[in-house]
Amino acid sequence: MMCEYLLTIICTVPVSITSSMVVCFFFFQAEDGIRDAQESRGLGDVYKRQVSTQSTGIKTALMLSHGTLLARPRFAFHRLSSTLKRIEELGYTLPAVGAPKGSYVPVTRVGNLLFTAGHLPTPAGADLITGKVGEDLSVEEGNKAAEYVALSLLATIQQEIGDLDKIKRIVKLVGFVNCTDGFAQQPQVINGASDLIGEVLGERGVHARSAVGTNALPLNIPVEIEAIVEVEE
Repeated sequence: MMCEYLLTIICTVPVSITSSMVVCFFFFQAEDGIRDAQESRGLGDVYKRQVSTQSTGIKTALMLSHGTLLARPRFAFHRLSSTLKRIEELGYTLPAVGAPKGSYVPVTRVGNLLFTAGHLPTPAGADLITGKVGEDLSVEEGNKAAEYVALSLLATIQQEIGDLDKIKRIVKLVGFVNCTDGFAQQPQVINGASDLIGEVLGERGVHARSAVGTNALPLNIPVEIEAIVEVEE
């Protein structure tokens, strides 16, 4: 599987150049497993450093001609999250993480478990979805609202741990559906969240779940979902 890398060069000590300086960069897509290849420094006026990959990957050459090198540059490679790439491939967008609607925090961590607060259906760049399922919204619309809640949960987890690839598994979802009396399709509504998480995370997204009907939810939202998530230590 190919992955993309961002190359950053940081020099912490000044480099003095007595003559000309030529810097050439060649960027290619690279396979996992970047390694330093060779490093050579002559006693004369030329210093070369090359970083290569397992295959034809990233190759960077730095040459300083007729100069005196006082410090070697540091090369840092930042791997893009494969889970975020998966979200983009599926056509989803994570919303901004909103402020809590009361006196609580969006997520707490105990060991390697995250416990989220109840999350709301807020599409990226759009207004909060409201309404009662079975009266204002259909089952299909409730299912779509649950999808947006799942994306909101992932956005909060991303903010908490920095990389969704660190999710080991979704342990459990608890979903509440604001619905009319006699409504009995809560599982079909909460499936919107469960199915999206399964699409994004694969086997890491297989979870236990509760789907509960209620006569009202805060802000008249149709769906509220909380999660327990196991993450890497």
